Amino acid sequence: MFELSLQDMSVSSLEQAAAFYAENGFVAVTDTDVDLLPILEGVLDQELACAGLNLPDILDGTTPLYAFSQEQRKALSQIDTSDQLQSQLVTLLEPVLLSLLGPLVHVSSNFHAQFKGADLVAPPVDHGGYPSDSTFLEPFGQYLLHQDFTGARLPTSPGGMTLWVPSTTGENWGLRLYPGSHRQGILCHDWIDLDDDRLSFLGEPIDILPERGRALLFHSLILHSSVSPGPSRRVSSDIRFFPLCGYLPSPIWVLGDDPEASLAEAEHQDEILAASRYETQVYLGRETGPLDLKDHSVLNWAAYVQAMRNGESDQAISLMQRFTNVGLTGETHETYVDKYLDYPMNSETMKRAGYAIRGETKKGKPYAGRIQY
Repeated sequence: MFELSLQDMSVSSLEQAAAFYAENGFVAVTDTDVDLLPILEGVLDQELACAGLNLPDILDGTTPLYAFSQEQRKALSQIDTSDQLQSQLVTLLEPVLLSLLGPLVHVSSNFHAQFKGADLVAPPVDHGGYPSDSTFLEPFGQYLLHQDFTGARLPTSPGGMTLWVPSTTGENWGLRLYPGSHRQGILCHDWIDLDDDRLSFLGEPIDILPERGRALLFHSLILHSSVSPGPSRRVSSDIRFFPLCGYLPSPIWVLGDDPEASLAEAEHQDEILAASRYETQVYLGRETGPLDLKDHSVLNWAAYVQAMRNGESDQAISLMQRFTNVGLTGETHETYVDKYLDYPMNSETMKRAGYAIRGETKKGKPYAGRIQY
């Protein structure tokens, strides 16, 4: 497994990380305890203090998980990713975000910390988001197998990625991944049991134990779950990053000194890395030209978005069919057509994206350096 150090994001290390990520769907990120964890734990500490709890006592297991009230669980289930936090994360991670996602990105508008252990009974997590009658136990339970893209309640981007950052080290509550599954298209809307006998065609999974100081970046289409419940405490944070997405109303962050040159790299990249840049171009109102659309390829989504922008719903449905893989659950493309086809794009986001790529403010004035729109 390739490990990218946050203290060494040289051109060579970024290229190796991108190649490993494209092939396997994930990459390890080390030295997170130097800069990244202090940022995230500072936010967690504030949230916990508001709930009358103390982060060090939770990390070392002094505070039992059953001490969390429902209101406290609710507060921690969706923590606001403030503009300040987004700025800190983008500044710290800019080289790897630019390499894997391209020059225009969104940061998830909220994140949740996860608190795993044997001292709070929580049902397995078999869905995305929270139903109206939720008791907000999701961050405490074992996650079944899912893809982040299809598990979300709204369209985002299958080229997005999740940053999983453990604050603890332990022998339980690891992360199970199916390497290469991000190349298999849309696999499941319903979440899958870890011992489902239909998983064999994906090959063998790998289990990665939580380790303070080492995080994982993984693709939004990789099939993953939590694994090995047990007594050791796991506290972790999940932050999601997306290439430009016309369905999201959140701020757009501009990365790198030459966004146009970054977008042009798509022509020479593996489809996993190229897909995010092609998707960005579509939302900017540009035609991507003919793409090599194989069955289940993530490039089908960029073509789908282009068809939707052009008002070609029949073509969009055909592309969704090509993107859908019935090999795991037998779910057909109609499941995703029903979920995505009528979801409106955010015209303001796409307008702001145009300002961003041209390096202008809303008043048409040039800017210097990074900017949030």
